[in-house]
Amino acid sequence: MRPLDREQRTEGDAETTAGVEPPAGASAPLDVATRSRARHELARRRLSRRAVEAAIWGMPLVAVDAIRQAYLRDAGAGYHDLLHWTGAADWRGGDLPPGQRASYALLFLQPARGAATVELPGAEDLDVRLQIVDAWNVPVLDATGGAGDAASATRFLLRPPGHAEEIPAHCTPVPLPTNNAYALLRVTPRSDDEEARARVRRYLESLRVQAGDGAEAPATTRLVELDVQRFDASLPRDVRFYESLARMVGEEPVLERDRAIMGQLRSLGIGKELAFAPDAEMRLLLDEAIAEACALLSEDFATSGILWWRDRQWRSLVDECVATTRTTFDVPGRHLLLDERATTWFATVGPASASGDDALRVKTHVDATGTRLAGERSYRLHLPARIPARQGWSVAVRDADTAGCLRASPVVALSSELPSLDRNADGSIDLHFAPRPAEGRAGNWIATVPGCEWFVVFAFHGAEKEALERSWTLDDLTPSAD
Repeated sequence: MRPLDREQRTEGDAETTAGVEPPAGASAPLDVATRSRARHELARRRLSRRAVEAAIWGMPLVAVDAIRQAYLRDAGAGYHDLLHWTGAADWRGGDLPPGQRASYALLFLQPARGAATVELPGAEDLDVRLQIVDAWNVPVLDATGGAGDAASATRFLLRPPGHAEEIPAHCTPVPLPTNNAYALLRVTPRSDDEEARARVRRYLESLRVQAGDGAEAPATTRLVELDVQRFDASLPRDVRFYESLARMVGEEPVLERDRAIMGQLRSLGIGKELAFAPDAEMRLLLDEAIAEACALLSEDFATSGILWWRDRQWRSLVDECVATTRTTFDVPGRHLLLDERATTWFATVGPASASGDDALRVKTHVDATGTRLAGERSYRLHLPARIPARQGWSVAVRDADTAGCLRASPVVALSSELPSLDRNADGSIDLHFAPRPAEGRAGNWIATVPGCEWFVVFAFHGAEKEALERSWTLDDLTPSAD
């Protein structure tokens, strides 16, 4: 017989059962306070799970917003300003390699404000690469340029969602699926001297960004130069992560693929037309959730990527699916690679190229024995005289927990173009990783921090066939006594 619903039970029923002991082995009835605590804990656990999954789903959105906030806050730039890094790289400046010939510039756009035109000038004796990236960190344009003159300038018309105006003949249309976008420009001179650097600056000064279709004479674009002050594009690791996520969700259109997760986000107070205002208990829960998500992604990143050489410990910096899906992480008709996408944007700043970039980057979290790299120990990396990279190499150390620079480290990276490097008699180089430099080796030293696990990223700039096809092998890091 079907048990009576609670509302159907009578007062008499209660009287007849009040003095009855539960059968042997049965759980004793819970009192009201215990039931209330149990219900609260169930609700809390559901919100915790959803918050962890929300962080994994929204990682690319927050990664883009972190770059935007640093652009606006640290550099003092505004939308359509061109930010140019001019100083040597240190822990405050992010991921740019030191001493490299290439110059990098960044600009943010808000297509939601209307169409915008980026005019890329012709380049004489310069190699130019322009990437325009949407709010999900997916490149929507990957353009390269070479020799030419000002008359060969190309105008890209960035069209926001819903833009239906006629496209002028002088513009190349670039439809954008999101309401935020940024552009990263790399300019590399073909020589390394003062005149070459002056040409790079003149080129950057000649780039134009303007609202509309560019029919009017373009106004001068403001060039903001950043030397060594802080540019902190690291991911927030507390409730501010969800503040950023709420901001981006509010600004961006909802994709059909994401409707289910949008329903779950509402339980966290994140969604269209929702004001994100967590109370003290919710803020603590969100702090714990993002810490858990980052710990998971940190471990995933340590073993992600292709083992680049069979008998070495180096792995590709990004997973193979970055290239195969062109950074969309979408396998049509099957699934969206959420974990791989989150791991990539947890550990990578800026666009991960999917179109045959000439830079090969490999990483390792372990030494030659497979033991995790520890900040209190010393290591050596031997580099032969010739490395298959047309534009040189660079090596950088990153915090294993955050994938960012080691805070307050005096030396976070080295490159082949630094004149301070000491070379052996045969032209080879020994790099040293330790908390303090060994005597006479400061030029080849990268600082580590005791108590902090770290990993190394080695970049081949202009990677040659031997590196790409793996016929040339990079040595592992080996523990050393000094």
